[in-house]
Formats: sequence, structure tokens, C-alpha cells
Amino acid sequence: MTMVQEFSHQEQRMRMGYAEFLTQIDEHAHAEWVKGKVIIFMPPNAKHQRIVSFLSSLLSAFVRFFQ
Repeated sequence: MTMVQEFSHQEQRMRMGYAEFLTQIDEHAHAEWVKGKVIIFMPPNAKHQRIVSFLSSLLSAFVRFFQ
């Protein structure tokens, strides 16, 4: 189990050096290193993705209609 998998249920912040970040955090993880802290974000769930898709479609239709 990787460090990211351990914290995947909610956003986590922890102190870590940049070199340690590069070696311990998977490159495909949704994580950022900011001022000596690693922020690991929880992945969006299916409901969130459906809502984002709906809002994007709605906004796109509005822009096409009103140019």
C-alpha cells in the first residue's frame, strides 16, 4: 500500500521535504508539494463527476444559444 492509498478517503496535509515527496508520492497521485507540506487530495467520486458534467453541458448550451 502506498502513502497516497492510505490517505485516499479525505484531503491530508503533512510536512515533508521535496526530495522525500519525489520518492514517496506516486507521480499519478493527486498531490501537491507547497512550502514544505504535501497536500494529498481525495479523488472525486462518481456523483461529483456527474454533477460537473451536467454543469459543463448546461454552461456550454447557454454559451452556444446566446453566442
